[in-house]
Amino acid sequence: MNKISRSALVISIIGGILGISFYLFDLMVAYNDTADLDSPIGISTGDGDTSTFIAKTILYFAIGALLACGIRFMYLFSKKRISKV
Repeated sequence: MNKISRSALVISIIGGILGISFYLFDLMVAYNDTADLDSPIGISTGDGDTSTFIAKTILYFAIGALLACGIRFMYLFSKKRISKV
């Protein structure tokens, strides 16, 4: 594996982890929005369906990874354009 593809892989994994973190934060906000005031902080998985939870987790991971790759691509593209000037 060369240096460019290794860095792309690492950035994609970091983006995916950030996507999953956002999903867990979203679940926590959704639970606390409808919970009683005296209940502790928790996470609601919606209707309790495990397949939906796994599918949404994979979706948020993919969105985070694609956004991270897109940001990396824009950074490398702008770096090349600046060096040409």
